[in-house]
Amino acid sequence: METLTLNNAENALQQSFEQAVLLAFWAHFSPESQQFLNVLQEEESHFENVVFYSANIEEAPQLAQYFGLEGLPALKLIQQGQLTNQATGALNAEQLRSFLKDFLKNERDFHAEITTALQEKNTHLALQLAQQALMENPQDETILLDLAEIYLNQKEKEQAKSLLSQKFVSQIARQQALSKRLEMLENAQDIAPIQSALEQNPNDLSLQLAYSQALAQNGNFEQAIDVALQVLSQNKHFEEGKAQKMLIEFFNALSGEQFDDFLRQKRRQMSRLLN
Repeated sequence: METLTLNNAENALQQSFEQAVLLAFWAHFSPESQQFLNVLQEEESHFENVVFYSANIEEAPQLAQYFGLEGLPALKLIQQGQLTNQATGALNAEQLRSFLKDFLKNERDFHAEITTALQEKNTHLALQLAQQALMENPQDETILLDLAEIYLNQKEKEQAKSLLSQKFVSQIARQQALSKRLEMLENAQDIAPIQSALEQNPNDLSLQLAYSQALAQNGNFEQAIDVALQVLSQNKHFEEGKAQKMLIEFFNALSGEQFDDFLRQKRRQMSRLLN
């Protein structure tokens, strides 16, 4: 984002004959200004054929009169030397995209492609897509969490932990779900001896629940949930409703579009068994 001054204001207006010019006005005394600038900086790359300028009117107060400002922060869109749109107040990302909707890039939906790859259990393709997406936008929280999920699927605990330890703003619920999965993976038990004991005692509900827990800890949530549902169907009060508590824990650890249909089905199944 370029800086607008008295010296280059006329050049910016001339530039608007070749491409749209967005003028952003702010000041330190305006409490919304920093948030306003952060949004502009984060979103600038999503638009094409728009040059972004920012002007601190404390440093160049004449610009406020020159461009007829009525409040701060403010945006003015200039095309062909003419004012074509304006807004006052700190726009969020969605509002800015609406303001500049005619200039939005036709962006590739990497998250949707990654979700499809994960649904198809094509972890290698999902990883390639995530890496490509992060090259374009390294701070994309959705893709960062997609990558954390990929690492969990690959049982790469340290890589997943490094990503999940970051501060997330818009994806907190999903971060918490993936952190729960990481915790389960870090406490994973060896399935083989539990499975062997269960083969000797197939009706032992405690062993069935231990087997379910171990399956989930090792990332096999679908089978883990089915085993826990089987215990619930046999005795919903066993060990003070332990099967139900485990199922809720498993459901909370799964987050993402690829699980939506599966979770709806299994939640309905649990509800029928409890009623």
